[in-house]
Amino acid sequence: MILGNNLVIYMDGNAVAAAKSCDIDFSCDVIETASASDGAYRTYIAGRKKWEVGVSYLVTNTFTGLALKVGDSVTLTMGRTVNGHVTGDRLTGTAIVKDCRLTGSIGHLATGSFKFVGTGALDVESQPLESNDPYDLTDNNENDLYSVQV
Repeated sequence: MILGNNLVIYMDGNAVAAAKSCDIDFSCDVIETASASDGAYRTYIAGRKKWEVGVSYLVTNTFTGLALKVGDSVTLTMGRTVNGHVTGDRLTGTAIVKDCRLTGSIGHLATGSFKFVGTGALDVESQPLESNDPYDLTDNNENDLYSVQV
């Protein structure tokens, strides 16, 4: 089971500032086809795929740099943590910062959100973890593995 606080979104290698929630959407177009054997029902084939990421965050003192990224292409990595450590369970790809929204009201924390639109395929992140500390990793069967980069 993955908890919401175990998902981390990185923009150009840095965790998105003060992120409090995220949503990751993968979708695929469907193309209607004609069936030679059954004209009463519609049939479909899979079309082109797309991915989008939304991040809500608490606005910090350095929000101006984030707001000015609208329209920029960034490297986005979506990862999972276990016991506070980044695992090898990550996807990465190039995305355009489509939207940045800042919201504030008197007496409450200012919040913001980003919307990223993927440009191209996502890849399984395969670079080694950049630390000499052991990181908790799990395999497909949730068995604990350990990795140390020397």
